[in-house]
Amino acid sequence: MIWRQILVLVISTISHLAFAENFTGTWGSRAAPEVDFSELKVIHRGNSIQFQLEMSIGPPSYNSGFIAGSFDLKKNVGIFVEGKPSDCSLIFTFTKSKVKTKQVGDCGFGNGVYLGGDLPRISRAIPLFSKGDPRVGD
Repeated sequence: MIWRQILVLVISTISHLAFAENFTGTWGSRAAPEVDFSELKVIHRGNSIQFQLEMSIGPPSYNSGFIAGSFDLKKNVGIFVEGKPSDCSLIFTFTKSKVKTKQVGDCGFGNGVYLGGDLPRISRAIPLFSKGDPRVGD
C-alpha cells in the first residue's frame, strides 16, 4: 500500500513539472505604430522571472517609461518592488495567453505612463534584453 502512495505522489509530481507553464517570451500591445505601446520581455527560470518593460503613450505628450528587474513567481503571480519602502510595485499575473498587469505607486515613468491591463503573448522565443534603457540607444 505504501508503494502505491509513493508511486502516485511521484507520478503527480512529474506530471506537474512536465506540464508547468513557462512564461519566457515577449508580451505586449500596440495601439498603432509609434503611438501607445507596451512590451514586456520575460525570461522564466524555475520560480524566478527576469524582465524588461518598455511603455509609451502617444499624442499629445509622447511620454515613455522603462524598467527592468526580477521577481519570484508564486502561483503564476509575481510582484516587483522598487524603492524604499515601496515607492513602486508592479503586479504581474500570468496565464498561458496573457499577463494581467497593475501598477501601485510612482514608478518614475513619463507623465501619464502607467502599467495596467492585459498584455497578450506575442512570442514564446527567448527575448533579447537590451543593455540598459533601449530608449537611450547605448
